[in-house]
Amino acid sequence: MSFTQWLLGRGASPAKPSSDGKHSKLSFQTSQNSKSTESPQGVRKEILRMALRESLKHNGIPVKWISADALVASATGRQPGLHVRLILKHWDERLPVHTMAFQQNFETRLLTLDPMASSWLMGISWQYELPADADWPRMPHPGTWTAVPAAESLPAPSPLPQEAQPASGQMTIRTRSELERELADDDERFRPSQSDFAATQTGSYAATQPAPLK
Repeated sequence: MSFTQWLLGRGASPAKPSSDGKHSKLSFQTSQNSKSTESPQGVRKEILRMALRESLKHNGIPVKWISADALVASATGRQPGLHVRLILKHWDERLPVHTMAFQQNFETRLLTLDPMASSWLMGISWQYELPADADWPRMPHPGTWTAVPAAESLPAPSPLPQEAQPASGQMTIRTRSELERELADDDERFRPSQSDFAATQTGSYAATQPAPLK
């Protein structure tokens, strides 16, 4: 190849498509299928809308809080299907915690409406499309993510008194006669003495005489 041909780009061999497998096998088509509900993709999009509406209604979430986009997607070895993108449009601190539970509920209702949905559902993703003035929490201190949770930082409970802790691997076995002797000693220790109930002796007090009136 001459320098002029190289400079003008003539005679260069066309680039071969990469086949190293490093690229994603899932791709979204820029051109969407017909919006007609008569087409297979149109019917599937209608089923997705019904499943989303029923999931929102069942869980008491306002319908304007979450919407969905259905994107035509293709993958190697599979027929073109749909990728669902759930869009969060309203901020509520409870929603992010329950997104996975809601997604599972949505998939269950989708399979109820169409048992074959697993063959054409290519995946589900989430997108946050919140207004700029939404009051979502800001990022915490960087050390928060690796800090010890509060439950683990609590002090360990105090050990039992030494006398209440049995020796490790040892058990004291006493005979019946020894137990009876210990019970007899306890009875003797708590038995009241005769002096505790001694009768009051008469005559221990001097007789009193009435004083004469003046």
